Formats: sequence, C-alpha cells, structure tokens
Amino acid sequence: MTRRLTLDEACEVIVDCEHKTAPVDPTGEYFAVGTPAMRDNTIDYSLARRISHATFEEWTRRLTPKVGDVLLAREAPVGPVVQIPSLRVAPGQRTMLLRSKAEVLDPLYLRYLLVSPEQQDRLLQRSEGSTVAHLNVAEVRSFLLPDLPPLQEQQAIAATLGAIDDKIDSNRRLMNTEWGLAVSILERACVDDSFSRFGDVAEFHNSRRVPLSSRDREGRPGPYPYYGATGVLGYVDDYLFDQVMLLVGEDGSVVRPGGSPVVQYVWGRCWVNNHAHVVIGQSVSTELLMLALSISDVSALVTGAVQPKLSMGNLKSLKLGLPPVDRRAGVDEAIQPLLAAWRGQVDQNAHLAALRDVLLPELLSGRLAVGQGDDLASTAAERGG
Repeated sequence: MTRRLTLDEACEVIVDCEHKTAPVDPTGEYFAVGTPAMRDNTIDYSLARRISHATFEEWTRRLTPKVGDVLLAREAPVGPVVQIPSLRVAPGQRTMLLRSKAEVLDPLYLRYLLVSPEQQDRLLQRSEGSTVAHLNVAEVRSFLLPDLPPLQEQQAIAATLGAIDDKIDSNRRLMNTEWGLAVSILERACVDDSFSRFGDVAEFHNSRRVPLSSRDREGRPGPYPYYGATGVLGYVDDYLFDQVMLLVGEDGSVVRPGGSPVVQYVWGRCWVNNHAHVVIGQSVSTELLMLALSISDVSALVTGAVQPKLSMGNLKSLKLGLPPVDRRAGVDEAIQPLLAAWRGQVDQNAHLAALRDVLLPELLSGRLAVGQGDDLASTAAERGG
C-alpha cells in the first residue's frame, strides 16, 4: 500500500508570496495576481494590478514563476486556485505558489485536485480566523493529498478536464475581441463635447431589489442566480428580474483599478440584492449604456473611506461619453451583433463549466473512466455545451 503524500512532499517548491500591495503602473506589461483577481479559478485581469518590470523583478526575487505553476489563495477568500498562464504573471497578495515534482504529480492534475469540492472543503476546514479566514503556510505544507493515481493516468484526467477549459478559454478570447471591437466602435463615434448625464439616459429599478441573508439562501436553493455587487453569490428558488440589464456596484467593491465602475451585464431570470444598482437604458440601448459606463471614470464619485459607496445620486450625476444623438442608432446597429455573440458565449461557457464540475469529482475518484470522460468532454467542446 502506497503512503499518501503531503503537498510539501509532492512539491519541489512551496512559497508564500508577497504580503504588501503592488504599486500600480497603468503602462506595465506585468500583472500581480492576488486573491481578488482569482475569480472562478481563473485570472480576472481587470482586477489584477498592472505592474512595472522593476516591481515584477522585486516581487519574484525569491522565486521566478514558471508557466504551469499553481497559485493557491490562502486568505480572503481561502481556496481559489489558478495556474500561471504566462511569464507576465507575478504571484500577488495572500497567495502561495506551488510547483509540483514532475515525476510525482502533474501540475494540471494538482490544480484540478485542489479545486475539487472535497479538497476545497478540507482546505476551508483547516483555515483559521473568526473575521477573515486564512490558511497558515504550515497547514498548506502539511495538507495530505488523497491517493494519487499513476502519473500517466493523472495526465489523462487533466487532459480530459483541460479540453473543456480550453474551449472556455477560447470563448473568452473571442469575447474579449468582440468587446474590444464594440468599445472601439463607440469611441470612434464620440466627439469631445458629446456627453449625457447618466441619470437622463438610465432607468433605475433599485426598488425591486430584495436582500436575502446567507441563511435565507441556504433554505431556498434553486436555479436562479442571486447577484451581489460583483457577481453571483448563490442560487435561489425564485427570481425578481427577467430582462437584459446592468448591475452597477453600489457599496463594497464599486470601482476597478483605473477608476471604471464594477458593472455586470446580465440577462434572464435572476435575483438581485441591495448592493448593486439595477439599471436599463432609457433613450439609449442598455448595451450602449453599458459600454459607455464601462470606460468611464467614477472614482471621484465614490464616497466612504472604510466602505466605498457609489450612491444613486452620484451615479446619476456622471457625465457619460456618448455619440451625438444622430449617430447613436448607427452605433447601436453595429454593436448589437457583437454583444449578442458575447452573450451566447457566456451562456455556452456556463454549460461547459457545469459539465466540467460534474466530471471533475467523478474522474478524480475513479467512479468514471477516463475514456468516458473524454467522449463527454470532446462532444461538449465541439457543441459548446
């Protein structure tokens, strides 16, 4: 019987990363990826800090990251895991870098192992802190891994799950292209003195929001996403909205690096709490409103030193860059197909992610053979879910 290994025994390097905040360089070609940027076990570059080469060198002086190294968030929150995709990424605040021993543990298998529900639960159980949960470095090093299959089987399992994630990443690249084209169309159509007050072109539906406590949500599980200021917080059994709309962060995380607001573009049935403004376009399409808002600087409108807040009154006062009235219909006609495709890829990725999440524990446990998972993954990747 083989002995189970700890992470320390299965890795050649485990490093606790920088504890300070990286200085932002808007022109920097490198990214410091801390826990806020590790969303859905991928890197959200809009939330990563863009840094200079000098800062990158300073932050990686103890260890130069390699493509494929695993980053584990050990605080705020505990548990997200990503693989370093390029040499432009520096491990940021509250993360640990893990480099597996190539002859023992496949790095991609390690990533999938750590994001599996069973191991996520174990990581959370080992965390400490009543206010902010965190993992001690010693706890990470001593974390006992389940029985590891042979390396070749690890690689086959990782390849099966990776086929789905590759399709998701491909869709994300298309989405970035579509989004960039839509923004470019808007910017080219704007002129220097073409502004509208946000409150004059936006309709607020904040009175329809209803907050639910975590206990309330646990007692009424269902298929409808429950949105907060920055994303989905859970799923419930009923919905308040069923339309295309914007959610703009009202308090908490309300502004991104660079000053643009936290905006979510949502559609379909959902529930929204009271930490996000609910907005649709008025006299302009919701899509045109969203693009203009996403490239606006709202930092001067944010109040609150401890708890940042972007109030409805302040948001309504925002001067929004929009094309002249006589150009708006043409701009709208050009951007709508791009954003319709963007929505389709978001939905497709949701289906693919759901399939991956079903396959992951089955493959890792051996309840599903790798060949069966291959068939399901390749079919899903071809059909987009």
